[in-house]
Amino acid sequence: MTWADCALRRYLNGEFYDKFTEAEKAEIIPVWNKNYDNQWYGSKGGADTQDRIFLLSMEEAVCKYFGDSRSKLYNPGKNQRYWFERKDENNGKRTARLEGEKGDIWWWWLRSPGRVNVKAVYIHGDGNIGIQGNNILKGNLSDGRCTGGIRPALWLKLDADKED
Repeated sequence: MTWADCALRRYLNGEFYDKFTEAEKAEIIPVWNKNYDNQWYGSKGGADTQDRIFLLSMEEAVCKYFGDSRSKLYNPGKNQRYWFERKDENNGKRTARLEGEKGDIWWWWLRSPGRVNVKAVYIHGDGNIGIQGNNILKGNLSDGRCTGGIRPALWLKLDADKED
């Protein structure tokens, strides 16, 4: 499974996107997403995609939007097999909490492939990156055991002439 063929991608760009109003949809900018191979395991990232709603890639989460830790991404330590870097100074920027500041800490998926293509790289609750990945079938909301999720991303047109 790759991001290009993923059911979550179809959902985000279909049913989820369709819940926006026509005016809101007009403000969402379609983007071309580069889907890189996993640098540590060589698993294929798949075809590049055009998306309106998407998940961040490992490169975006590590190098662009939550600080710049590219030196650690591209130069793994000899004992780093499953986790990116436990003491990365940017881990705190990547944490996600359910129900605000005091809520439970949850992991969240990225669109990058894990060790094998039935796993996707994820951000652990402490902000560390699970390079090996979580199984794409992990967790089930209906039984209350799911402790992870997604953080959908999108690009919006900002009109400087509009009044708030």
